[in-house]
Amino acid sequence: QPVSTVSEVIALAQNECTVEYTKIIVYRDEDAGMWKVEFQMEYGYHGYQYIYLDDDGITRMVSGAGSKVASWQYKYPGP
Repeated sequence: QPVSTVSEVIALAQNECTVEYTKIIVYRDEDAGMWKVEFQMEYGYHGYQYIYLDDDGITRMVSGAGSKVASWQYKYPGP
């Protein structure tokens, strides 16, 4: 189902999200026809999960990253 608004993309990405989060940021690449929804856990201090969707609302990739604080990465590692 085609998506064209941020709220539509967030709703679809939330269906794919597997982490608890405190903040959502949405990025758009118009040329590639892709959306990136970033779910931050404690503003990135506990890590991130990224959901990439195309303009048809199809999930193309799910990835993540550990804590942005080097000394916390042992506690909140990346995938």
